[in-house]
Amino acid sequence: REVMRIGGDSVIKIDIRIIAATNKDLKRLVHEGKFRKDLFYRLNVLPLETVPLRNRKEDIVPLVHRIKNELELKFSLTKAAEEIFRNYSWEGNVRELKNCIEYLAYLDKDVIDSADIPFVKYEDKDEFMINDAHKEAAERLLKLIRNDEKRYGFILESLYNSLMDKKRIGRRSLVELSEKKGIYLSENEIRRMLNILKDYDMVTLLNGRGGSQITELGIKILHKMQTGLNG
Repeated sequence: REVMRIGGDSVIKIDIRIIAATNKDLKRLVHEGKFRKDLFYRLNVLPLETVPLRNRKEDIVPLVHRIKNELELKFSLTKAAEEIFRNYSWEGNVRELKNCIEYLAYLDKDVIDSADIPFVKYEDKDEFMINDAHKEAAERLLKLIRNDEKRYGFILESLYNSLMDKKRIGRRSLVELSEKKGIYLSENEIRRMLNILKDYDMVTLLNGRGGSQITELGIKILHKMQTGLNG
């Protein structure tokens, strides 16, 4: 907490806090020699992992109301419009959400319906729409796990629920959940099934006790398993 001006001869005491943000894997970059190790450990005092808005669907509508209040806007959203807000991918996170609300304010309407959100393409309104490659992957997986869909569906659903709860879940917890559901999977069975799902890019297996996490493709496939591939 001290600095010295270039060319100076006296130390100046300062009281500051530095907040650094990145979307890169800094540990990996350190190992690759692309980021200074000493700087990483100077910065990594209180690490905070932020969750994308698309993985916090329950926060979207409350955030809409908060931003509206901050901007002193009075319009309301129909249920259909709220559903679009929940299911849109929000690649730009809260910044994109705020831009969207500011756009709707210029429409000068008391009630905003789904038809009033023109820059959200129809395809984007269905988070669970999958392309042909994903559909083929789903069909191959379903063919592979024929007569075992219930157990795989249980794993994907459990991982999805833990994601919504902002938690990560390990094999041991999945074993306990399976017993409560009356499915009764062993830890070895779960390991095998997770590896198969990983091969189809539907789950990510984290090192150590990090647990397992469902991917966006896994969420889409879970929905298709629940509603049918043509649903």
